[in-house]
Order: sequence, then C-alpha cells, then structure tokens
Amino acid sequence: LGSHIVDASISERGPGGSWCTCQISSPEDVCHRQFGARTAFKLVWCRGTGFAALLDDYANVLSHGKPTSARGEPPAMGGA
Repeated sequence: LGSHIVDASISERGPGGSWCTCQISSPEDVCHRQFGARTAFKLVWCRGTGFAALLDDYANVLSHGKPTSARGEPPAMGGA
C-alpha cells in the first residue's frame, strides 16, 4: 500500500486498519469524484442532550435515540 494509505489507516479497527479516501478529502476524493459516491446519511448530535438523529440527504429522520457504550455512557467521538 502507498504511504498515504498506511498513514490514514485507523489501526484501532483491527488488523489491516480501516481506510477510505472520504475521511481525508470528501467530497474531492476519488470515491466522490471518480465513482460518483454520495453520503448515505448524516449523524447529528444534539449538543448537551446525548440525543442523536440519523438523517438522509433530504433531512428525513432514518433513526434517532440516545446511543450508549457497553458501560451505559454516551460513546466517545468516533464511536464506542
């Protein structure tokens, strides 16, 4: 793999890491420019409430709730 892929890989996600060009330059990355990819959803956190909503491109609510970790706490930024 190129050094830019290795550098941008998220090693905490297990062997081989996790990587996508979207995480470093969306929407000017190869996923969006070359392949016409679109964002499937947006996660919107309501500050100070612990409440989150999952919205599509047209602001339709796909799901909502108060996500928690295995310890019963809100997940840290970037996931639980």
